[in-house]
Amino acid sequence: MLGVLTGASVLLFAVALGMGAIFIAVPTLQVAIKIAGAVFLLYLAWRIASATPGSGDVAHGSPLSFLAAIGFQFANPKAWTITAGAASTFMPTDISVALAAGILAATFAVVALPAVIIWTAFGVGIGRLLTSPRAHRIFNGVMGLLLVATVVFLFVA
Repeated sequence: MLGVLTGASVLLFAVALGMGAIFIAVPTLQVAIKIAGAVFLLYLAWRIASATPGSGDVAHGSPLSFLAAIGFQFANPKAWTITAGAASTFMPTDISVALAAGILAATFAVVALPAVIIWTAFGVGIGRLLTSPRAHRIFNGVMGLLLVATVVFLFVA
């Protein structure tokens, strides 16, 4: 869990650092990335809601080490989408890019720590409760709808 959190925070800092400079030069790009991120999240929500039970990839074996989890974030498309979305939504352009990227990454780490713990516990718990295909379909539908609801926050922040 801490490797995922650390890797995502480092990735966010790097993305925000690069994107911040670009946003200052081309302000409309920030809106374009926000829209592209929203479209991707809506597609992902549809895939989740329409997934058939047992169709997802199930990982078996040992969890990733701390360093492997950090590195995995740089190959994880969802991590890139989250960091690009966070940078395009919350990156201030009225302070230095490095300071803004640092504040954004630090805030992300602080907010995400309890979320990662809850996410992990929820994943373990829900796996024990979803014992039928019907329960899986209902759960997938609710998760898809919740992801659609989060897209709204890309545009109200």
